[in-house]
Amino acid sequence: MFNQQKNNQISSVYGIVKNSSNWKFLRLIENQVDIEVGEHFIGNLESLLGILIYIIDCL
Repeated sequence: MFNQQKNNQISSVYGIVKNSSNWKFLRLIENQVDIEVGEHFIGNLESLLGILIYIIDCL
């Protein structure tokens, strides 16, 4: 609602679900949620940081 009131167009919303060492990424576009099939592990920081940078670049 905030973005609608401010006329901010947001094409997608990203999310992260994590438990102790496993990470899973999600994306909401309109009414569709894309949930990543695989999981990422905290031990693979290069992969996690790469995904986070990708999300930031999409904003």
